[in-house]
Amino acid sequence: KALISSTIVDHFGNDLGIDKLVDGSGDASSEFWRSKIYEVCELKKKPLIFTDLVGSEGYIELTRLERAQDILKECATKMCENAIMNGDPIPAIVPFHFTVKHFLRASRILSKTNNHILMTGHASTGKHTVMQLVAQAHGMEYQEVSVDKMKLFRIWGSILRNALLKAATKTSIVLVIRCNDIYDNVFHDLYCILKGRFKHLLDHDTVMQVCERFRDDAVSANARGELEGGKMITASLTDEDVFDYFEMTAAKHIKVAITTNGTKYLYHLWNNHASLMQFFSVDSFSSWDKSTLKGAATEIFQLSSAPLEEEQIKAISESAIEIHKCTDLVAQE
Repeated sequence: KALISSTIVDHFGNDLGIDKLVDGSGDASSEFWRSKIYEVCELKKKPLIFTDLVGSEGYIELTRLERAQDILKECATKMCENAIMNGDPIPAIVPFHFTVKHFLRASRILSKTNNHILMTGHASTGKHTVMQLVAQAHGMEYQEVSVDKMKLFRIWGSILRNALLKAATKTSIVLVIRCNDIYDNVFHDLYCILKGRFKHLLDHDTVMQVCERFRDDAVSANARGELEGGKMITASLTDEDVFDYFEMTAAKHIKVAITTNGTKYLYHLWNNHASLMQFFSVDSFSSWDKSTLKGAATEIFQLSSAPLEEEQIKAISESAIEIHKCTDLVAQE
């Protein structure tokens, strides 16, 4: 009880109008559990999140999303700078709470070994923007593949081969796969990659090129005792040993995010590709609620160079929300 009551004071004391325990015994007073507690702690939906992305304190407890918003603003700024350098359209990113929570969740999932993410839900709710922010925050290279637009799987094979070759150079990659249909061949290939056994996915010439290109790296890794099974430092490595090193390194430096709109194909994934799904954590993106839309629209117009008054911003924001709702309704139909 003492721990719970002190936690409430620490996290919600200002909102509750209290700065210390009611009695000196450390027991939670009955007034702690009245409707005001519910209003502040539940209705306001104050977050309690654990993350290692904020500050230099390491893995910490986060109760104020504003601290994480600063990280997102830095990532968004860098993304805009990169877009300008590459001549790409400049993304308009507003890191409101909806974005922050999904960003922290995706960051936590992808920071775990052998863990990847399946992002599902309504279209245009920010799934790919979140992944771009995560890649920027973690210093990963963002690669997006729309499987739906591929008519030939050999195109997929070429993209996959290039991603594996880059990952084997210890370049961290997040491979984001847009998938709104059933592609059993793609799902099978992904399973082989995440298991770290994908020699059969490459043709003979590519395998030989891999063995030649990564032999020196494999020898160095063997000298450090990093090869699976362990080899004598003085022993010469076979092509099989070199390719094992290639598979191990590539799988370690590649993260996969599957994005899909709605839940139409989730049953097929879980039913027919259960072995693949064991690598994935699911994050569901719901439609933005009215308060989220209002906050986003207001911040966008406040950043505008136009001299708008508060009432004008409010009116324009309300109009933008109605337009968004109509667009969302048409998209769902």
